[in-house]
Amino acid sequence: MDGLKLEIGLIRAINWDKVLENDFVNNVIPFVKNNLNIVDIKTSLK
Repeated sequence: MDGLKLEIGLIRAINWDKVLENDFVNNVIPFVKNNLNIVDIKTSLK
């Protein structure tokens, strides 16, 4: 039974990782590209 719980947990972790990656690709990256100026980011890091 413990092996089954482990397998289910791993499947959930893999699926959650895919959800987070999709959210990043579909929401975070376009937001950064549309709203942040790379020159401003580089300047603020100095």
